[in-house]
Amino acid sequence: MVQDTSTTGAHDSVAPTMQSVWLVHDIDAFADGQPSKQDRRLDIRMTYTEWLAIYFDALSLDKTIYDRWIQNGRDSAGESPTEIVTEFDEVIQGFPMPSRINEPYRDVVFKVHEIEDLRQECLRVKASSSNELASLGLEKLLMICKQAGDLRLTIYFMSQ
Repeated sequence: MVQDTSTTGAHDSVAPTMQSVWLVHDIDAFADGQPSKQDRRLDIRMTYTEWLAIYFDALSLDKTIYDRWIQNGRDSAGESPTEIVTEFDEVIQGFPMPSRINEPYRDVVFKVHEIEDLRQECLRVKASSSNELASLGLEKLLMICKQAGDLRLTIYFMSQ
């Protein structure tokens, strides 16, 4: 039986979000439609704006293209600039783990042996950032790491 835990607030339910988060025992079996009794979906999701804040502010990603979109206003389809940014190509030096969460429409897996590295990198980014949205997103990532580490399960960010 797949378990569901709920820990999001009211703001999270209305803001556009990133991938859903699952903690799974065996990623291959789960992907093949054979979940284990240990597998569970978490109701902890980074919002899209938290993700952008982590990349652009906390990780200091070059935001030249993003700034150009902001200066030019909406695109021809009427989308705002934050709706256009969908992926980042570069691995940010010193932060390979959070760099893997580089787009909202791609699955990302952190195996049990990688969780502590992800947690440590998130702690370093959080300690060096004063951006409130980035801090909220990083705090969510840290909660996910804690639950996955305590249960010794793989983190699976599953796209829609």
